[in-house]
Amino acid sequence: MRPSILIPTLIALAIIWSGVAIVMSSTEDSISTPEKVYDLVRDPPWKHGKKPSQAERTAYLDRVAKFYTMLDMEQRRTMRDEDTGGDMMLFMADLTEAERKHYLSVIVEAQVQPLMKAWSLLSKDERRKYIGNARGSLRRNAGGASSMEQLTEADNQVFEKLVEGNIADYYKNGTDAQKLNLAPLMEELQNRMGRR
Repeated sequence: MRPSILIPTLIALAIIWSGVAIVMSSTEDSISTPEKVYDLVRDPPWKHGKKPSQAERTAYLDRVAKFYTMLDMEQRRTMRDEDTGGDMMLFMADLTEAERKHYLSVIVEAQVQPLMKAWSLLSKDERRKYIGNARGSLRRNAGGASSMEQLTEADNQVFEKLVEGNIADYYKNGTDAQKLNLAPLMEELQNRMGRR
């Protein structure tokens, strides 16, 4: 290759790759993956002996919640099913009660608000059908099945209460554990109603 072509080619490649690096760094906060969420959950700043302020902890929680809510339903389901090490549960255990409530309000409530509104417009028969189909789907799914078992252990009438139309009240009055266990059902219902 001639040197007169080599230098302009190298300059052009350097400019192109610089542009790619700039675009990647500017869009990093706009793209979420389960791996990115797991990296944040596995390595919070307070895990290494640091003592971040409450504002720093809240900002970190908001960042984790932002990336989690950016995942689509299939990615969230995959995360739940593949969390064999219990990383999410360990992360939640490290939080104070107020931090858990804040985190849940951001990730779960933001996802279920549209469902709660649409649910009130359905008849009891439609609700019963959706609940039955969602439960069947979650039983076939290992991660969802354990959540359903934990929900029914806490309240064996949970599904009938949901059919009666009290999904918003049940959710608002539930404990943090019930809200976490209700999330897979809510996501499945939202997914099924979205296909309607």
